[in-house]
Amino acid sequence: MNTSEIKAQKIAKSFKREKVTASVKNGITKLLYSLSDQVFTIGATFAANVLLARVDTQAGYGTFVLIYTAFTFLSGVHNALVLEPYTVFAAGKYRHVFSDYLQLVGRANAVVGSGLAVLVLTAAGAFYLWWPQWFSTTLLGLAIALLFIFTGAFARRTFYVNFDSRSAAFMSAVFFAIVSLSLAGLYVLQKVNGFSVFLALAMGWLAASPLFFRKYPARPGARRFLSTHPGYWADHWAYARWVLATALVFQLLSQGYLWITGILLSVEDVAQLKAVQNIILPVNLIFISISLLILPRMAAVFQQGKLAGLTPLVWRLLVAVLGASMLFVLFIYAVGSPILDFIYAGKYNASLPLLYIIALTPVALGLGHVFNDTLKAMELPKAVFYAYLCGGLTTLLAGIPLILSFGVTGAAWGMVLSSLVYGVVLGGYYYYISLFARQVPSRKNDEFYNTDR
Repeated sequence: MNTSEIKAQKIAKSFKREKVTASVKNGITKLLYSLSDQVFTIGATFAANVLLARVDTQAGYGTFVLIYTAFTFLSGVHNALVLEPYTVFAAGKYRHVFSDYLQLVGRANAVVGSGLAVLVLTAAGAFYLWWPQWFSTTLLGLAIALLFIFTGAFARRTFYVNFDSRSAAFMSAVFFAIVSLSLAGLYVLQKVNGFSVFLALAMGWLAASPLFFRKYPARPGARRFLSTHPGYWADHWAYARWVLATALVFQLLSQGYLWITGILLSVEDVAQLKAVQNIILPVNLIFISISLLILPRMAAVFQQGKLAGLTPLVWRLLVAVLGASMLFVLFIYAVGSPILDFIYAGKYNASLPLLYIIALTPVALGLGHVFNDTLKAMELPKAVFYAYLCGGLTTLLAGIPLILSFGVTGAAWGMVLSSLVYGVVLGGYYYYISLFARQVPSRKNDEFYNTDR
């Protein structure tokens, strides 16, 4: 080998190292932007919850928590009907016509958000007229805020579909700033309540929305997309129906324990559960950040017909998520007591044993989240539905007896058990699909795959 060939090899190796280094830096940068996005988005909601928990009674905060679970349920419906199909299809089969597809789903987002807001407003009116003991002005705040919150979620998801976590982070930063200023003003004026909290969240997304509409303004294109894809809504519903069913049974996995605790025990116990759940938000933030980055990538890989290409992603994600959740558990066991005391000013110190139990749920949920994203990318939402169904049945068959026997402590252990069942079922389903794929090379076109959707 002569000198010129040796130099050429060295240059090629150097170029390859630089390319890998640049790729790693790019990935880390995107993850940091995604984490920042989640910090700002969830941080604003977390701050609102903590402020309300500190200034309100346990019974008052417990009532807000129960109404907030209704918001969580409606968010699940919105995710099923709009965000989830949009993420998978926009990153996959409709990437080449994204501009027109965006206009169509943007209109669908407005219709769904408005419809759910009217539904909440109707429910509030019915409570006010016929069941005044169930009426709360917090419901009115929720009705006003829904469309703004859902539009913010749609905007951020659009950025992620286009691998633009930087713009999502900037939009969330504006949202966080406005919400923080609003909450500070409400605190000074002594007007912190469920109604004003939802208004603050709505104002935050309203102020941040120009960052999205400046980049993706409303334009014609929806009809053009439907004219070239006349069967789209059938395809959309074939995917969304399973995600919608999942949204219904998902409530039993975690929110269901809040409802059951409120019915069988008291709203004060609901407040305790929610207070300790707030503490584990940081690790959930990490899971969501990773999911928002990895799901579009997984969908793109799968649409290229490379099922085997998903396996390395799955293993890397599994190690990262489980590692992060285990470290978080150790962190909570080490410093959970002073954190709980600091955040709630000593108001929920008696709930420390519950925190030690609830801290185990991220490990169980982390296992499920990995396979959840993978199966969604493979357009198999039916599998996710069955996993949530198993978790929900665990809540009914094991969670209720635990609550009746051990009170709020039983509710905490029930959450851990239901989350574990959910994760194990998803992992088992993916393992079965992987074995089937090895036996049938043309995995994506076989009869089993098509009927499983």
